[in-house]
Amino acid sequence: IDAGANIGLTCVAFARRYPFARIVALEVDENNYSLLRRNVRHYPNITPLRAALWSHVEFVRIKNPDAEAWAFQVERASANDPGAIPATTVGRLLEDFGAPQISLLKLDIEGSEREVLSEGDKDWIGRTKILAVELHDRFKPGCSEALNELLSHRPHRRVTHGEYEVIHLG
Repeated sequence: IDAGANIGLTCVAFARRYPFARIVALEVDENNYSLLRRNVRHYPNITPLRAALWSHVEFVRIKNPDAEAWAFQVERASANDPGAIPATTVGRLLEDFGAPQISLLKLDIEGSEREVLSEGDKDWIGRTKILAVELHDRFKPGCSEALNELLSHRPHRRVTHGEYEVIHLG
């Protein structure tokens, strides 16, 4: 799962390296999503979704529409909000795609990792092999705390790779 897939370059790299992997790419911005769909169209193992990864199945909206294309943040919204975007959970994605586990969950969701890591159903973490997360405490305080709490009772190995915290769960 690539949450915050932007225009899909990471997805394409993974699809080339792992041609039998099923990749689900989530992107909230309409323009990024359009480019994502175009970039992944030749990779049948990539499923692009215009959706946000969130703590609950509901709706969100982009709260900073004037931001750079890689920096959109979301907040809860009502279904009838003109900017409403469907939001889903890791657990729902596992269910929808009939996946027993996640080999890699990449979170680059500009602060929404706090909700994903701390609210709602978190059973998915026990079905995840590797979690790569870019923490955005500068946008939304508590992101690192949420990750640390989620991992506090789980065996794991954690390394920093560039801007990502890469957690090998096991």
